[in-house]
Amino acid sequence: MKITNKKVKLKEFVLSDRRLLYNSKKEGLIPLSDIVYIDSNGSHLSIYFNSSKTNKFKKLDLFDLQGGNQSFIKHLILLHSEFTGDKHSSSSTSTHNASYLPISTPNDFKEFVKHTQQDFVCNSTPSQLNTLQFNRYLQSNENSLQKPQNTTENEPLYNYYISASHNTYLFGNQLAGSSTTIGYIRSLLLGCRSVEIDVWNGDDGWPIVYHGHTLTQPIPLIDILTTINTFAFISSNLPLILSVENHCDLAQQDRMAGLFVDILGDLLITQRLQHDRDILPSPHQLRYKILFKTKNLHITSASGSSAASKVDGFDVALNSNSSDYSHSHSHSSSSDIEKSKLSNFIQKVTRRRSTASSSDRSSTASTSPTLVDSFGNLNSTTSTTSTNNTDNAVNTNNTKMSQKLLDLLIYTVGVKFRGFNKKEHYEIEHMFSLSDRSARKLINASSGEFMKHNRNHLTRIYPHGARVKSTNFDVLDYWAVGSQLLALNYQTVDLAMWLNFALFNDTGGYVLKPSPLRNKEEKRMVELKGLVRLSIKVICAQQVSKNVNRVAVEVHTPRSFNNDTCLKRFTSTANLQSHGQVEGNPTWNDTLSFDVNVRGNMIDLVVVKFDVLSSQHEEAVASYAITLAQMQLEMYRCLISNSTK
Repeated sequence: MKITNKKVKLKEFVLSDRRLLYNSKKEGLIPLSDIVYIDSNGSHLSIYFNSSKTNKFKKLDLFDLQGGNQSFIKHLILLHSEFTGDKHSSSSTSTHNASYLPISTPNDFKEFVKHTQQDFVCNSTPSQLNTLQFNRYLQSNENSLQKPQNTTENEPLYNYYISASHNTYLFGNQLAGSSTTIGYIRSLLLGCRSVEIDVWNGDDGWPIVYHGHTLTQPIPLIDILTTINTFAFISSNLPLILSVENHCDLAQQDRMAGLFVDILGDLLITQRLQHDRDILPSPHQLRYKILFKTKNLHITSASGSSAASKVDGFDVALNSNSSDYSHSHSHSSSSDIEKSKLSNFIQKVTRRRSTASSSDRSSTASTSPTLVDSFGNLNSTTSTTSTNNTDNAVNTNNTKMSQKLLDLLIYTVGVKFRGFNKKEHYEIEHMFSLSDRSARKLINASSGEFMKHNRNHLTRIYPHGARVKSTNFDVLDYWAVGSQLLALNYQTVDLAMWLNFALFNDTGGYVLKPSPLRNKEEKRMVELKGLVRLSIKVICAQQVSKNVNRVAVEVHTPRSFNNDTCLKRFTSTANLQSHGQVEGNPTWNDTLSFDVNVRGNMIDLVVVKFDVLSSQHEEAVASYAITLAQMQLEMYRCLISNSTK
């Protein structure tokens, strides 16, 4: 494609669903490989520019490019609909009545190229690929490192890992970030199947969403639900679980329930399906359905247990169920209110060690060092904290719960963790939530019982409240005991998010757990040890920045597999000048080998991560992660790395 005076002259074009690779040459020639999006009016074309200096989307005004003639792009839309079967894209064009032959087989395509395009290359014998075509094949989905996904959707919900988000509404850190719908849009489009909503009393009588006891700004619940209703099933048709933290009084609980029912409509599960009552329904049975999950305070009251809150070494107001602080600050200035909120929050973060003696818990216990460093001089305005932490948990015996809200609890009923013993019984729909620190202690104390529970119940693990910078926890250890929902801070791209990406990439947000974690008959397989020898040859890279130095390959496994925390190997340094390589296309031809211990043949929990490192400080400029179970081995494969930002 050549651009001259804002006019487009096309010699050939290729339509597909892949991104357009755009590399402008000095003479103005632009190789056109893919079109990513054409609006239905035929007036704009969204193009992805990808070169060593440019990496962004750009919307082109085709009216200008065509000198006022938009007929070409309208024909493109019609042709695209014939290739993909997407009739919606062509429904609003004025040329929709034009006659086009359906293209559904390779022979149909050859006839199209031969007669309509008048390109007789298809008649050439033998068929050949030039260098550009071969390179395009290597980078296509057909040559991806990842196997095509073919996961069954017919087993009970608790037999799946489910992609989950923590504090989905939060954009930024846990203390002063903003509440926004952007987090929901981002998470849902990335395939997340469980999002979190913290609901509090609104001053106007209508529920709001924000991070309680912090300076985060609130957003109306109605905005959140409207966004979820719009984006819930764009990336996946599998069920979505709404994890709701309820901090409202009875009146606003009723309004909350009404909003869920009115906005989500038939998408919301409000009664049981016709299925076996002894198991949870399958993802297939719940396609295009939304499940409401919150803690049933009546069940919590009956148990009278506070075991979950005592497991952690910290009591943090961020994750407590305490009632909201008073909104009766109408006579105070906004600065005084914010200062009071922040001071109040810092005071509520106190270090408590369960093994410490009473003398260690003095009335002058200091706040967490991490938080002290974060707040600087603000900490000097706080007073000492009393050991009588009566406000760090709700008095469940006096808590009431709206019947309208209770009626929404069908298959995901939140309960307090009451331990594992014969006296404690959890119904099939009961699920408890633990912080990562609580869950870690539970794994260390009774991993077998935890694993047994997860074979027929859902559990949810979330980041501990002391993670004020929205960091995440190591997910592999919790997957290794069968926990299904590991709620992560999607706004933080750290190692945990890369591991999460590896497991859920292109899966619709549900991944069947390894057989030993699902089937009681195979529980002993978890103890069986095996050795996997993995050899990866890193040949070259394309279209990377010129300061790329080398590639690091990491293998991550759960601690129970008895490997090092991270097995890591590096390629040699790429010397582009001495090897005569084109800038941005380094070559290594290095083989990296790993001996990996695996338990129960659970290679689903072995994650291989690739990092393209820069020569400056050896920081990763692009990364890719995949589970060993998803890798297509013993072949030449291409992986498309993603920016670490």
